[in-house]
Amino acid sequence: MKKNIFDTAVIVGHGSIGKVHHQHLFKISKNLLIVDPVVQKIKNTNNVNQICNIDALDNSSSKNDLVVISNWGPDHLTSMQMAVSKGFRQFIIEKPMVTSMHELKLLTELVKTKSLKVVVNQGWHYENLAEKINWLGGKFSLGNLHSIVTYGGARCLSTGGSHIIHLANMIFKSKPVMISSNLNLDNINPRSSNLIYVEGNAFVKFESGSLSINYTNQSTISGETKIFWRDAIGTLKDTNLTIMRRSKKRKYRNIITRYGDPDLRLFSADLTRNRSVTTKIIPPIYYALHDNSASNLLKDFNNHVISNEILLCCLISNQTQKIVTFRERLPNKLARTSFKIS
Repeated sequence: MKKNIFDTAVIVGHGSIGKVHHQHLFKISKNLLIVDPVVQKIKNTNNVNQICNIDALDNSSSKNDLVVISNWGPDHLTSMQMAVSKGFRQFIIEKPMVTSMHELKLLTELVKTKSLKVVVNQGWHYENLAEKINWLGGKFSLGNLHSIVTYGGARCLSTGGSHIIHLANMIFKSKPVMISSNLNLDNINPRSSNLIYVEGNAFVKFESGSLSINYTNQSTISGETKIFWRDAIGTLKDTNLTIMRRSKKRKYRNIITRYGDPDLRLFSADLTRNRSVTTKIIPPIYYALHDNSASNLLKDFNNHVISNEILLCCLISNQTQKIVTFRERLPNKLARTSFKIS
C-alpha cells in the first residue's frame, strides 16, 4: 500500500485526541487541515493548514478525503452534517458519537442515506479485543462468558466506561435487555468544566450476560475489569489480560455454590498487536476505511450505535430513576435531552 492513503485529512478539534490523530495522519495524508477556534503553532507545517471554523471548510475534491470528528461530544453531529454538505464521505468519529437519542437517530439516517464510510474510535474495536477474549475462552474450553465487572476511580462512564460498554457489546453479541443506573454528574472533565464527568453504578443486562460498572470521582486508582466464566476469571488492565482457572480435579466441581479462588494461570499477555497510543506505528483504525468493505463498515457502525445507545440509556435511567428497556419509546423531550459528555 502506498504511504498516502488519504488525500486531504481534516481534523475537527485539535485537543489532546485531535493531536494524536494529527501525528498519525501527517504520515499517511497528502494534506492535513486542522479545524479549531484556538489558533495554534502547529508542528510539521509542510502541507498542514488551520482554519478556525468548519463553516470555512472547502468542498471535498477527492473520494479519498477524510474528516476526523474529535471535538466535544455535543458538537459531533453538527460538525459531521456540515462536512457532509461539503461533499466529504469518509469519517472517523470519536466516542461518544452523539449525546442524545434524537441525534443518534439523525446520525444513523445520515450515514445510511448518504452511504458514508464511518469508523468509530471506540475502545479497542479495531484491535479485535473482544474477538481475542472470546477466542481464548474457546481455546481453554472455558464455556460461556457470563459477566463483566469493571471498577475504578475517576474514569467517567463516558470517557472510560464507554470503552467497556462497547467491549461487552462485542463480547456478548446479544441484544441488550435492560439498563439501570445510579450516577452523579461532576463538572471535573479535563477537557472542559462545561462537560460532565460521570461516576456511580450502572448495570446492563444482555440476553447472554451482564455488565456492571462502578466508578468513583473521589479516587485516582485506575481500577480494572473482571471477566467471569464458570470456573475461570480474567483480569483486564488496559489491554493486558490474565486468565486464572480453578482446578478441574477439585472436589464438588459440579456444584456451582462451592465457590473458591482460581489457582491455575492459563494466560497472561497484552492482547494488542501494537500500542496504538504511540506515534511510531499507525493504528489499524485508519486502514479500516481503506481495507474494509462498505457492508462490513456498516455492520461495525451499527454495533457502535448499540453501544452509544446503551451509554445514553444509562444516563436516562439515572435521570428518570427508572429501569430502561432497550429501545423503548421515549418521550420526545427525553429523547432530545443532550448530555454534556465527551
